[in-house]
Amino acid sequence: MSRVHMGHERGEIAPNTWGDFEWARSQHKELLAQYGTCVALIYQHKVIGTSATYEEALKNAEANLAPEISDATPILYLINHRHWLYRVRTATG
Repeated sequence: MSRVHMGHERGEIAPNTWGDFEWARSQHKELLAQYGTCVALIYQHKVIGTSATYEEALKNAEANLAPEISDATPILYLINHRHWLYRVRTATG
């Protein structure tokens, strides 16, 4: 049985979720430099799994999770190059 759980009951929020999203956004450039474009699973401000696909990142996270952790609820974060488009105008508009 996997120790990494990506789903939650309706209305349930894991305590690490908001902090992990905030950390991932603030570390985006560093994560991109270190891991490149990929799917990342982040738990308690640490990248525990990465890969080109979600399924492989999940397997990678399970293998990298510290043995003393019995239940982890990481966030899914897509590390990619962001394009800062504020407004797109068509040739007709």
